[in-house]
Amino acid sequence: MRYLSYAFRFLVWIGVTALLTGVVGCAGKSAPKGPMTPQVEEAFVALTLSPEERAVRDRAAEIERRKVLEEAEKRVKAVDTPAKRQARKELEKEEDRRTKLARDSAKLAKRVAMKGCAVGSVPVNPSAAQFTSFVDSGAVTIVNKSEVTVDITTTFRGMGDVVLGLCPNGSLNLSFKSPGWMGSQYIPEEVLLTATGHSGGSDSYSVRIIRSYGNSGTQATPYKWEIQVR
Repeated sequence: MRYLSYAFRFLVWIGVTALLTGVVGCAGKSAPKGPMTPQVEEAFVALTLSPEERAVRDRAAEIERRKVLEEAEKRVKAVDTPAKRQARKELEKEEDRRTKLARDSAKLAKRVAMKGCAVGSVPVNPSAAQFTSFVDSGAVTIVNKSEVTVDITTTFRGMGDVVLGLCPNGSLNLSFKSPGWMGSQYIPEEVLLTATGHSGGSDSYSVRIIRSYGNSGTQATPYKWEIQVR
């Protein structure tokens, strides 16, 4: 029986060693020479079957898969036409913009007091979150009372997209700031906001900004817009 026990341990050792060699390959360090004592052999088998070593083998396998994919991608790109190269660049830029927008939106969610929608799920244009207490800005609280998700745009200062994907019952605060002082003492500016539902309907609202010289301390008048899109 004793000899059978040693034979079983030897077979386990051979199997585990083959597994490690197949997954990890050459590790760059030579294995200790000479036979293992029964105590070292038992500890070796226990260690190679431990959760930590399984995690190492899984990570090594993932690294090998990544290397294979990287090599395949290089070969695919090597035969790209000029149009396909251009398409790849455009798609990469779009993905970078989406990633940056989602990251910035998560940061802006607190500033604009986003409520009712998942944090980071509603991109907000930073230029529409210029909060100040003086009259050179127009602040508005927006509540989507519609049953559909809406996008909000404006032509003010060429801003374009203001809020994308405001969910039903979602709300937030926006503030549009005038870039500087010019002209006569009081210069009104209008920010025309348009909400377009994903169903195709639309609703509009106007926010007025009055710029004046000096810091009079007069607070900007807050507006409230309850979007109703069918």
